[in-house]
Amino acid sequence: MASTYASAACNSRQSHYSSTEVSFAKSWVNSAEYVSAAHFQSNLQKSSMFISPLPNRILRVDDSAPNIADLSSEENHTLYVFSWMNSMNNVLGGTLVSLWKSAMCSVNTREKGSKLLEQLLLNPSFATQTFLSIITGMTLSC
Repeated sequence: MASTYASAACNSRQSHYSSTEVSFAKSWVNSAEYVSAAHFQSNLQKSSMFISPLPNRILRVDDSAPNIADLSSEENHTLYVFSWMNSMNNVLGGTLVSLWKSAMCSVNTREKGSKLLEQLLLNPSFATQTFLSIITGMTLSC
């Protein structure tokens, strides 16, 4: 959640970056809501897994994941997933994050949530549709 609080300090500098980079930054902050609700246990190995697929450069205005030629497939996938999660949350008026937080009501669902986030971010074959159906099922079990 420190990312969320620190991002406010950077708002005045957003005009120095492309709209694509600013959008990625907002998506990154949005993703912290999911990680926090799952009580994701971080360590050096897990942090490295999630940092390595982040883009290796500042995004340009014409960059559009998952089709950025000079980024790896992992980087493109990560950008796409962050953007998708943020877009879905915006389209649903913030209810995707609320649904996720409600689903993280027990140790069991938080463990499943952590694994789900890992699959969503690190496994390109893991469909975003699966993410929505699992969240719905987890919420109903609380």
